[in-house]
Amino acid sequence: MTGSSLKWIVGLVVLLPGCSGSSRRSTELIGMYQDAYRYIQASQGLKSYCKEFLNLDDARCVVAVADTTVFMEYAMYASKIAEATEGKDRLATIESITRRDRDREQTFESIPVGRILDPDKSRADTPLGLFFSNPLDNVLVARVLGHFTVGKSYRELTQFNTGVTYLFFFDDKGSIKQVVEGVTHYD
Repeated sequence: MTGSSLKWIVGLVVLLPGCSGSSRRSTELIGMYQDAYRYIQASQGLKSYCKEFLNLDDARCVVAVADTTVFMEYAMYASKIAEATEGKDRLATIESITRRDRDREQTFESIPVGRILDPDKSRADTPLGLFFSNPLDNVLVARVLGHFTVGKSYRELTQFNTGVTYLFFFDDKGSIKQVVEGVTHYD
């Protein structure tokens, strides 16, 4: 690990929302993002998306991580999340996620994940952008969007585009326990 990477990790520990003073939780969150990033880089779904939708070979199927997290609604995945939370009331889980999305949108603070996940890569020629959400409990959403160029916002990239969406479920120790992924079409 380079000195600059370590500096950003230390900075991230201080900046993670909801982690005031809890370096253990901050470390777990960093680990969640790192594990998700590694998973996405090795994902067959990503390789298929590159080939089928963008006509890119494996060598050009490289993601650039957005500097900070973006707000993504979990409500659209509420039924999948409810399925993964065994033994809980499905309807109550869906209602809770929808309510929490509204609250999270009002108090959203972005996390500088790009600086620790991909600090040294040049993004000028990368055709794919990787965007992460802030986690909701032990769930994390990530989206890879094609036709990425530096300077385009997440909102711009989700207009008339395609991408791969990943829904990561983590166990209580912060390890990936399940991933749901699929191509998303944005109109």
